[in-house]
Amino acid sequence: MDHDSLLRRKRRGIVPEEIKPDSRDWSYMNLLKKIWWGKAPQEMAMPNVSKKPLSARQIILTNYFTGKKNPQKLGNQYVPDQFENMKGWYNSLLSNHLHGLVFHDQLSKDFVDQYTNDYISFEKYELKKKYTLNDDRFFCWQEWLLQHKEVESLFCTDLFDVDFFGNPFQLMDPLRYDLYCGDDNGAEMNEWVNDRFRWAYGKTFHAGKIKFVAGIMGGTRENMLRLFQSMTRDFEKAKSGTRKGKNMNMGVFNKCVHDLFDQDRIMFGPPLNSRFRKYEEKGNFCIRHK
Repeated sequence: MDHDSLLRRKRRGIVPEEIKPDSRDWSYMNLLKKIWWGKAPQEMAMPNVSKKPLSARQIILTNYFTGKKNPQKLGNQYVPDQFENMKGWYNSLLSNHLHGLVFHDQLSKDFVDQYTNDYISFEKYELKKKYTLNDDRFFCWQEWLLQHKEVESLFCTDLFDVDFFGNPFQLMDPLRYDLYCGDDNGAEMNEWVNDRFRWAYGKTFHAGKIKFVAGIMGGTRENMLRLFQSMTRDFEKAKSGTRKGKNMNMGVFNKCVHDLFDQDRIMFGPPLNSRFRKYEEKGNFCIRHK
C-alpha cells in the first residue's frame, strides 16, 4: 500500500493491518511518525462541524470545573466561559477529527451552545462537596461511563494544558498494552508522590516504579472502569485526607495503576505523550502535556 493510500485510510479512521505489528518495532514507529505526526494541530485543516448530538465509541473526556478552588493553581483561579484557556485542546481535537466531552459545573448556556458541534459536546456535573476538583473528576468519569455502554475506548485528559498532535486511539493494541498513561519523563516515584500516598493511605507504595501523570490516561472501557472503580473506592476510604482537603489523586492514581496493571503492559512516553513540561512544538507523540 503506497503512502497516499495510507493517508486516505487514516483520514477515514481505518488502521491498515499492514502497519499494525508490535508497537516496539522501530520501522512501525517511523511509519506512524510519517503518517500521523506530519503536521502540528495548528497546521491541519479544520473539519466542517455542526450542532448534532455527540455519539462516539471512542471519546476524549475532560473537565472544566470552577466551582471550587483549584488546589494546583496557587494564583488566579480559572473562571467560566474562557475559551482561550481550552482553545488548544478544543482546536486540536477538531483538527484530528476526535470526539470529546467536556464536563463542567458553571459554564453558561451561550458558551456551551457556541462551542458544541459534531465532535465536541458539554455536560453539566454537580461537584461533590468533600473532594477536591482533581479527585472529584474520577467520580464524574466513572458515573458517566457506566451510563454509556456504547463507549468502547476512551482517554481522559487535562483541559488547559493538553493538545493533540495525532489520534491516540490508533496506538491502542490490546495484545500488547492494557493502559496508556502520561509520565514525568521516565521519573520514578519520589517524595512528592509519597506525600500524596501518605495523605490517602498513611504509607507509601511502589518504590522504584514509574511515576505516572494523571493528566493523560486511556484504555478500553473495561480497563478504565476497573481503574475508576478502584480509585473512587480508595477516595471514599481516605477520610482523613478528604477531611483535610488534600489533593490526593496523584497518589491514588499511581497506587491503583500499579496495583491493577503490570508496568510493562502500560504505554507511556513517545509515541503516546510528549516530554512533560517541555512544551514541545513537534515530535513523535500524539498528546502534548505542557
